[in-house]
Amino acid sequence: MASGLDDTREEENMSDPDVWNSNDIDSIDKKITEVANDNLDGIESSLNHIDKLNAKDFSDLHEEMKEMLGDLNKDNFKKAGKVIVNLSREEE
Repeated sequence: MASGLDDTREEENMSDPDVWNSNDIDSIDKKITEVANDNLDGIESSLNHIDKLNAKDFSDLHEEMKEMLGDLNKDNFKKAGKVIVNLSREEE
């Protein structure tokens, strides 16, 4: 367990301008992008094997896709919406 002194030292380090140099920020950005791409790869894999998903995994994938729709900008939301409308028409 960290003491109060350790916490103070951590706060001082965070205020040190060298902590926030561009190499650190670039490294953080790279890691965030890597994790996001890994997540997208996992979603794509699930979509490619959707017939093998159990009900819970399908439900989780469905929720993930709904979140992704909510994160789209207007132009991409419009594109996705048109694809969904066209797919719905094909099912009729």
